[in-house]
Amino acid sequence: KLNKSDRIVKDYKRLKDLMKTELDMYKSFESPKNKELAKQRLKKLTPEFQAAKKEYEKLKGVKI
Repeated sequence: KLNKSDRIVKDYKRLKDLMKTELDMYKSFESPKNKELAKQRLKKLTPEFQAAKKEYEKLKGVKI
C-alpha cells in the first residue's frame, strides 16, 4: 500500500508522461482534425496536471 507522498509522486509522474504523450501525438499528427482532438485532450489534462505538479512541488519543497 502506497503512502500519501508515494501516491503524489506516482500521480505526478503518470500525468507528466501522459501530457508528454499527448504533446508528441499533437506534433506528429498531420490532419487538423486529429491535431484539434489532441489539443482538446491536452486542455482537459492541464488542470489535473497543474494540481499534481503543485502537490509534488509542495512535497519535494522545490519549484519545477
